[in-house]
Amino acid sequence: MQPGQQKRISDIASKLDIEGNISYEHEAILNERLVLAFSSFPRRTKKIDRIHVSAVERSMRKKASIIYKEVLRCAPHQLIPVILAISPWACKRFNVREYLAQERRAFSALNRSIQNVLDYVARIHGFDQEAASHQWINTLFPQGANSQGTSMKRANKMQQIKGSRDR
Repeated sequence: MQPGQQKRISDIASKLDIEGNISYEHEAILNERLVLAFSSFPRRTKKIDRIHVSAVERSMRKKASIIYKEVLRCAPHQLIPVILAISPWACKRFNVREYLAQERRAFSALNRSIQNVLDYVARIHGFDQEAASHQWINTLFPQGANSQGTSMKRANKMQQIKGSRDR
């Protein structure tokens, strides 16, 4: 694990605890990365598929998927701060077991606002019907049923942030 990764995760968890919600910028990051924790990466065989995604990027996304899934399996309450703090590129040097051995604090900023964001991201990426997603949401929000999503304003703001990051 790289120096500073533990502190970055802890800082993000503290910020989420204090604010009690996920900022638009963090929502955009979750939108990009959360899908890696719930998706599988079938082998690409078509030449056209290989053109769109480089081997390096595909390998990086696969490694990130493995790391995020391990966090999901071992410490589901830590997945949000880890995803926000550790980029897919940084996953190649992230050791989940080392992180969990050092992490003493539980992330606790779980409320309806955060559940709405998670439900929205799951729905737009199509993993809202998967058992792993339901199990994770039920672990984070034992009382809550899945919500109907977030407002159109929030979705538009997230698209604006994503568009500005792509430039």
